[in-house]
Amino acid sequence: MEFQRPAGPQMDERVPVGNSVHPVQALCENHYAESERMRMGKMQELYGLALPLRRQAMEDLLASHRRLAPLESNFVALDVFRGDHADISWEDYLCNPENDERTRRPTHDLMEEQVFGRVQRPLHTKDII
Repeated sequence: MEFQRPAGPQMDERVPVGNSVHPVQALCENHYAESERMRMGKMQELYGLALPLRRQAMEDLLASHRRLAPLESNFVALDVFRGDHADISWEDYLCNPENDERTRRPTHDLMEEQVFGRVQRPLHTKDII
């Protein structure tokens, strides 16, 4: 009886890995999007197409509201709507480094950048004359 070797790369052959990520890392990064897609699919099977579309429109509306420039948006209403408001992440008790007041840019610069798309510097008096 003669055995055949399976097709594909063998142990002695080198396969270029490149910039591939670990399979567990890919699962972790795509977990929320995949679970959301499955939840919407279940809703569509149970209640029809209208409910998932309505929920998506409501989530888009709640995600579009922003606070003023120096304050980070927490999207509390969106978290309550999704049911994520009871989840505690590390930012909730260890302080998010983006909120450090020592590294924050001036409020007026952030507001001008949000409104005008760039920071406008005041004109000097010699420029006006």
